[in-house]
Amino acid sequence: ARVHRAILQRLQRLATRDLREQAIRQEVFDAVDELSQNWQRIIAARQEAILAGRTYEAEQRQFDVGARTSTDVLDAASRLAEAQTREIVALTDYQITQVDIAFATGTLLGYGRVQWDPIDLPRGDRDVRRYDRVQSADRYDEALDADLPPLRQHADEHRPPVRR
Repeated sequence: ARVHRAILQRLQRLATRDLREQAIRQEVFDAVDELSQNWQRIIAARQEAILAGRTYEAEQRQFDVGARTSTDVLDAASRLAEAQTREIVALTDYQITQVDIAFATGTLLGYGRVQWDPIDLPRGDRDVRRYDRVQSADRYDEALDADLPPLRQHADEHRPPVRR
């Protein structure tokens, strides 16, 4: 029975790992697709802004010779401003998607030169699992305060150098 239970647990862990791996892969693919779509939005918004700028200039020239009213020029200027706003939104969405890709692939920490070292938490009378059994917030704070000095010492010993 224990062997059967161990085999089932192992299969469950492998299935969970495969599902997690599949979810990460899907997140990366989705981010890459979104990046491609946002790049197309940038191109379309830029073309729209260029055309709106040309239309505005044409309306301005026609106004100068008396063929258009100031309302037509103001409408063209408004359409130009809206097109420029859509271009800016497309650019920011593209940059946000780049961050999403970095997050999905796990490259954010590496780019920031962050080193992630696991902390060996103290054991014995300061067992971390006891926090789960604490009933009130005051008791939780007391239990946490008892563990702070060793954790602060560990943090001070492993503090990264300050870059200037």
